[in-house]
Amino acid sequence: MLFSNRMSTWALLTIVGIKIWRRILKRRSIQEKLHACCKKGSFLVQWYTLLTIAMLLFVVGSNIEYFREYATHAQATTDKTLRDIYGEEGQAQLLEDKLNITTFEEFKDVLTIPVWVQIVNGVGQVSGVFTIAVVIYQMWTQFVLPCRKAAQQNPVWNTHEWHVPKRVDWILWIL
Repeated sequence: MLFSNRMSTWALLTIVGIKIWRRILKRRSIQEKLHACCKKGSFLVQWYTLLTIAMLLFVVGSNIEYFREYATHAQATTDKTLRDIYGEEGQAQLLEDKLNITTFEEFKDVLTIPVWVQIVNGVGQVSGVFTIAVVIYQMWTQFVLPCRKAAQQNPVWNTHEWHVPKRVDWILWIL
């Protein structure tokens, strides 16, 4: 649980912040000032670049948290926590009455997560990395870079080449 609460809060605040920044960057005057100031590096402060960085940080952070905190969790710690829960006053009697559990071993067996579920969970975490990689690749190769190339060839839009058109802006936000 190292990052869980902080990561969730950070994710929410990041997405809200990116949404606000996206709204600000929709204005052509802001884009023109941004491109005049940053020149070729203006793509670094576009909302879709910040979203790309945030997605990478989220997926890497969640994988680090999962494999460091949960997948390698010591069995002794789990047993101690379960024993503490089982030993709470009135808990053993409640378990015996409701679930017909009379020993700690029966209690532990009911709450044990099967190995195949743990493996599927780990594979799911790793597949998230590949999913985000595919999404980022498609965002940039299918939308951002072609729009930039088209803007460079247009005399009106070449002053702010990293400003994507409205429809592409919405597609990127949906992705």
